[in-house]
Amino acid sequence: MVAVVTTRSRDAHDVRRRIWDQALGSKAIEKYQTKIAFHAHLLERRVTEDAGQVINITELFERFGFDVMGDVHYDRRFRLLETDDNDHILDIFKAGAVTLGTLTPLPWMIQLLNSLPITGKGFASYANWAYGTVINRIINEPHDQDTMSWLLKAPVSSDYLNWLLGDFLTLTTGGTEPVISALTFLFYHLAKSPEHVSQIRNEQGEATASSGVDQRKRMQHLDALIFETLRLHPSIPSGGLRMVPHHGLQIGEVHVPGGATVVTPQYSLHRCEDCFEHADEFIPERWTTRPEMVRNRTAFLPWGIGKETNPSF
Repeated sequence: MVAVVTTRSRDAHDVRRRIWDQALGSKAIEKYQTKIAFHAHLLERRVTEDAGQVINITELFERFGFDVMGDVHYDRRFRLLETDDNDHILDIFKAGAVTLGTLTPLPWMIQLLNSLPITGKGFASYANWAYGTVINRIINEPHDQDTMSWLLKAPVSSDYLNWLLGDFLTLTTGGTEPVISALTFLFYHLAKSPEHVSQIRNEQGEATASSGVDQRKRMQHLDALIFETLRLHPSIPSGGLRMVPHHGLQIGEVHVPGGATVVTPQYSLHRCEDCFEHADEFIPERWTTRPEMVRNRTAFLPWGIGKETNPSF
């Protein structure tokens, strides 16, 4: 299978990327808000029901992330926040994605291990589940617009299904892990610094999930909290691999030869004092009332940069 994040063809990537930009653009995301709000209320209810007890909030965020992903991307409700009956879906995903984080610097090794009978067993189950889900989505029209609605509009070709499967797996992984990670670390910092909670509530006012994008944009402190969380805890700390153009690259006094593989670890870059004052500290005000603490704004790259950046960021 092939996907927008794995193809080596620039032309194929550009064509597919335009479809993704429509599927996850601001206009499309606005239409998904009702679904997201529905699952947010379920999450709130689960937390309220367990008030006064020790809560594994990471597990709840995991269930929330999958519920939102399924509903928004292919109009399927897993109901993980409501029941344990579908927990096998989480098991299938974890088994299929186990090699991704560890072997990110060796993408060819991921392909090799996933193709072997023993080491690739988990990914095979994941791929089979993905195939069945994609076929089911092709057959059944969604109740509301979802991300797959856009991907299904792609021109039909001999590798049409391969692209759908690859992009489906990209949606599943990219639509869950970053959400779970960001929410977990955000609430960790809110628990450590509860004064930020009252600031969010003060600026929230009438801004709800149904208030419209313009009104929610006024929640500057919430945005600052999210930015600061992503700065200290990027979803992909190691960053993505890139190949230097054939003519090479000059960085200061260092010449990097063409064809070399380079990586800019976002975790290290975001904690660099040359770019951020008190870089290891959680100070969301650097994004609002203390802009001097951001010494180099271009160093903030939680979702990458250029044509390969996250289309919804």
